[in-house]
Amino acid sequence: GEMTPLLANRVDRNVFKNFLTVKVDSYQRLHAKRSAEHPRRCVFVGTCNDKELLNDPTGARRFWPVISTSVDLAWIRANRDQLWAEARVRLESGEQWHLTGAEEEALVKSQRPFRQVDPWEERIDAWLCEPERRQEPAWTLTGGRLLSDVVGKPVAQQTHHDRCRVAAVMRSLGWESYPAWDSTIPRTVNAFRRMPNQQKEEDES
Repeated sequence: GEMTPLLANRVDRNVFKNFLTVKVDSYQRLHAKRSAEHPRRCVFVGTCNDKELLNDPTGARRFWPVISTSVDLAWIRANRDQLWAEARVRLESGEQWHLTGAEEEALVKSQRPFRQVDPWEERIDAWLCEPERRQEPAWTLTGGRLLSDVVGKPVAQQTHHDRCRVAAVMRSLGWESYPAWDSTIPRTVNAFRRMPNQQKEEDES
């Protein structure tokens, strides 16, 4: 089916994501007297002409974009049963059926060309890459500061939606939120730090 309408807005997107996550479907089979629960035994494939398909600020781990220029239906028909048979043998032999940590990271990277980029992302990324950021205490990197110093939005005008938007941008850039102790207040604040895998890549480069 066509994917774009299913991801057009937050409500439809959340309903669609919940549907994809369900492991058991309840339905009435043909000629059955009543509905019953059946373990899901399928995968879903959708098409889209819009390259910037992924617009969920919370992430897109359920989606694996693939660029396809042609489909060899004859080959698929000829080899389909063999592929499923091999997959079953590998599963029953104990081979890991889900993505490894390294494969998860590779998936995130492969999704980047398909994301809708927030206009704030480029500005925040450039600011984070400035050399003086490395000299600052970790607890100073908060959503409020990013809104004030980078986006240019005064504290009095900052909203919950703004902070959620900044948090989504930071996640897409490889940062995570964590509770940090601000000794100047003093109290705990929500700050951002590099995700472990992102910090490792940065150190190696």
